[in-house]
Amino acid sequence: TAQVALWWVAVVAAVALMRAPSAAQMIMMAPIEAHYRVGGFDYLPPAGEGWRQVGSAPNEVHLVYAEVPEAEKVDFRLDLVIHAFDVEDPAAVPDAASLARISHQQQAAKRKGALVALSDVVPVAGGQQLYTFTLVTRAPEGDVFESFYVGLAPDRSQYVVAKATTDDPAYEHAPFWQPLQESIVTLRYRKDSGEETNDESGGEKKAESPSGVHSSADLTE
Repeated sequence: TAQVALWWVAVVAAVALMRAPSAAQMIMMAPIEAHYRVGGFDYLPPAGEGWRQVGSAPNEVHLVYAEVPEAEKVDFRLDLVIHAFDVEDPAAVPDAASLARISHQQQAAKRKGALVALSDVVPVAGGQQLYTFTLVTRAPEGDVFESFYVGLAPDRSQYVVAKATTDDPAYEHAPFWQPLQESIVTLRYRKDSGEETNDESGGEKKAESPSGVHSSADLTE
């Protein structure tokens, strides 16, 4: 609906492409925690070396994956931002799939001529009302790959948006990708009591991780 489209603009701004931290900032970063609470959503971050926390707040967490191939050199491979929002009018939000489709349209339109390719919106296998899509955008330094994950609490009180950004065209085979996918499915809404809400996804079918990127000229809804 038009109302949903209006408040979705806030999501677009909140998960805008973030500049990678410098090597000096890397030293100041904290190790990732074992568990994060992002709004009403629980999140277990990726396992393995290379992950660092840039920042954390009640409704947001910012992580990066970096490698140190040699002294004084840091190679930032992936930037991950997760943000939770309250739903002001649950009646205007039919389901997570609708939110993801709105995001798909808005993000594609926002990039205009810089959009190189995009994937379809698909459900995340094993996720709780969680959908994903990937955009490829041309930047001065080369193509940027942005994978979005959009989730909705079963009671529609909150929604969550995660965005993973990388400039690696072979990101699906990079060492950070599988741990990221395993962590994304842990994004689950829980009430204040700590009990997970029932999944009201209505038996949504499971799908493979986003692939099948096609030309931006083929965007249809």
